[in-house]
Amino acid sequence: MNTLKVVLVLFLGLVVAQPLKAQPKVVNEIAVALRNGDASALGSHLAPNVSLGLEDKEQSYSKPQATQVLKSFFNRHAAVDFTYKHSARSQQKDQFFVGRLQTKNGDFRVTYFLIKTPNGPRIKRLRLEPK
Repeated sequence: MNTLKVVLVLFLGLVVAQPLKAQPKVVNEIAVALRNGDASALGSHLAPNVSLGLEDKEQSYSKPQATQVLKSFFNRHAAVDFTYKHSARSQQKDQFFVGRLQTKNGDFRVTYFLIKTPNGPRIKRLRLEPK
């Protein structure tokens, strides 16, 4: 009976820890997408509906619409590099990230909220503001 309890505790520990392991992977994938100006890769991390703020204009879009808007943005502003500057967790346990996107046309401050969904972490709000 004790062996069964130990196996159960270990199994539950692995199940609980798995989402925590996946989070840094998603954050890294988002950074790579921003660094490469890859709207499709970035779009794969968007929530079904997302608030997108680009160059002083903010609007809500569906995931496919937001991906197209990001593609247009990266066509106008070719990405050179992206670095994270800060991250924090909100009271609702969502994560908030701030970074700097360097493009051939200048730098942008990037902020996004990563929320938990049944399909894993997704970007609910993304802003790219000229510095």
